[in-house]
Amino acid sequence: MDSTTVTDTAAAVAGVAVPMEADLTKWQEFLWNALEKLAPIALRVVVAFVVAMILRKVALSLLDKFMAKRNIDAVQAQFFHSVLNAVMWIVVLLAVLTQCGFDTTSLIAIFGTAGLAIGLALKDSIQNFASGVMLILFHPFGAGDKIDVAGSSGTVLSVDVFATRVKTDDGNTVIIPNGKVFGSVIVLHPKA
Repeated sequence: MDSTTVTDTAAAVAGVAVPMEADLTKWQEFLWNALEKLAPIALRVVVAFVVAMILRKVALSLLDKFMAKRNIDAVQAQFFHSVLNAVMWIVVLLAVLTQCGFDTTSLIAIFGTAGLAIGLALKDSIQNFASGVMLILFHPFGAGDKIDVAGSSGTVLSVDVFATRVKTDDGNTVIIPNGKVFGSVIVLHPKA
């Protein structure tokens, strides 16, 4: 009888522990098989992440150069940069999850449903955000312009995504939600 047969028989009959070498060999074999299966997936994930990050940086750089060349307003440039950055991060996440083997279509459906629920809950904020986007895109007025809007008159300090800041003639700062600004008549006074 060889030593492994004696060891297996003793372990089965008397409950004697199997020598450490046999367990170690099984673990080494298990880890090697796992590594052989996971290494290609890990490599694809790393490559997908690196490629997506490079594409993200290239896209942001091209956008910044395009806007600088066209003399786009700083508020608009920052807005477009932020939007593209957020979209590219979502693309990076989806690329990595796809390489990990996740079904991203169900994930997108979950995010869409959650977005709808959040959108309904934050209706007024989303209206102000959408109006802010429209004000930034159409640029009917900018910082330093004198306007009458939503019952306030003064000089525009800034047009942010959710609100417009106006300094009144008596020195007060009025913060007007962009939903009211975009939905009302805007009187733009000529510069003196």
